[in-house]
Amino acid sequence: MGYRISKIKNVPVGFNCYYFLIGNYRNHSIINDLFREDFRIIADELGEDNAIIESTYGGNLENELMQSLHKHYNILEQIGMYETRFPGLLIMWKHPSNLDEKDAIVYIPFQAFEKTYSNSSELLQDLVSYAKKENDNLIKRTKRKFKIIKSVGLSINLGILALNIEL
Repeated sequence: MGYRISKIKNVPVGFNCYYFLIGNYRNHSIINDLFREDFRIIADELGEDNAIIESTYGGNLENELMQSLHKHYNILEQIGMYETRFPGLLIMWKHPSNLDEKDAIVYIPFQAFEKTYSNSSELLQDLVSYAKKENDNLIKRTKRKFKIIKSVGLSINLGILALNIEL
């Protein structure tokens, strides 16, 4: 499902996966165009158990999200710095208000997707299958092209595999 929301309190609870679009991705590129122009298609493909969320123009969602993450992960400065220079996709398996320090989150800059995927169809397929926990191609492909983060403490746990992503 797709949501344009201005505040965290308006983000529905109970989804299996949350994809938050972070930063300014208005310039034209294959990946930015997918998230901006095909937002509705992504939302439809994700189905009713997963959500993709973008902030409304002038909304406070991103700031509230960063404050929520800072409360649990002490990473406000790092994420804030990266989202202004490197817009991207923030992935959570819980609602931001239900996170604790043991919960995995992932931030992948759109720039990394640009260098990893040659077309938006492959990325769309990987986004959907990752959210539905069918496979982890989204992480595997991105990891092949980029060293995945270690220093900021963002991580994702996939069964017995744990990844740390370096921004």
